[in-house]
Amino acid sequence: MKKKSLFTAALSLVLILALTPVLHAFSDVSGHKAESHILSLKERGVINGVNSDAFNPDKELTYAQAVSLLDRAFELDLSRFRFVKQPVASDMYENVANDQWYSEAFVEGYYNGVEFAADVNPNDSISREEFASILMAQVDRKGDYPLIEIYIDYLDAKEVQPDYSNAIQKLLILKFAELTEDQKFNPTQSITRGEAALWLDKALLFADKLTVNEEVEPSSQFDNVKLTTEALTDTVNKVTISADVPHPGYGIKVTNIKFVGDIAYVDIEIVEPLPDMMYPQVITNVSASIYVDKQYKVEVVEKQYINKSVAQ
Repeated sequence: MKKKSLFTAALSLVLILALTPVLHAFSDVSGHKAESHILSLKERGVINGVNSDAFNPDKELTYAQAVSLLDRAFELDLSRFRFVKQPVASDMYENVANDQWYSEAFVEGYYNGVEFAADVNPNDSISREEFASILMAQVDRKGDYPLIEIYIDYLDAKEVQPDYSNAIQKLLILKFAELTEDQKFNPTQSITRGEAALWLDKALLFADKLTVNEEVEPSSQFDNVKLTTEALTDTVNKVTISADVPHPGYGIKVTNIKFVGDIAYVDIEIVEPLPDMMYPQVITNVSASIYVDKQYKVEVVEKQYINKSVAQ
């Protein structure tokens, strides 16, 4: 009878284990500071290991891995945009090939606020300050949120590039990241895969609580886009891009020109109205001008641009 009971208990345990979903853990993250965050992101389907068994949490994160990480985490895509030519990575980045595992992520990131220098090397490691910047840019895109008006000082603040300073403050205030024991951020050091996972998981948990901004998509706010060409000299044309927008608070700007063969592809963005301003609700024509060699035909690519009022 006792043997039968033991057999029954053992069989029950086997069945329970068989029916319980098991999250395969990486063998090299046990006891790591970022362990729970790495496993959380794995469960979300955001991260992959360097193989089926290892994550390498203390290895430096590359640009390719960083953009792919944010691409999956924030579900970036191009569905909001209209293109006359399907963009490829080499349109934006001279060292990013179009046939790599990370190529699509670089394109989707570029059109959704994850932008790098034109000469970025996808295999180089990304710094802590730059990863903080692109991460917080994605959090900001999720919607407005309250932020305590304090300044967190740290000993190596003067080493931070000015463009990244605000993002680091937000990162620290929201407790996505912490200073070292000696009160440093180490902005220029490369961020590790484990650190990036820790920051990202905390940021996603925070972003999940934000209300998605439900404003009309900028791509639908451009209407009646027109190109007007005027000969400026014997070799240069002045090309004016105009469009109708809902009211005079909106604007239009050229952000990039890419020359491919005899075509100049021009990126344009909506400039959003200033917050808390009142505008007459009347359709308004806005314009921006560029100057190009007469040998090029100009085509327009619309690119999303949303200004949000975020506490500083």
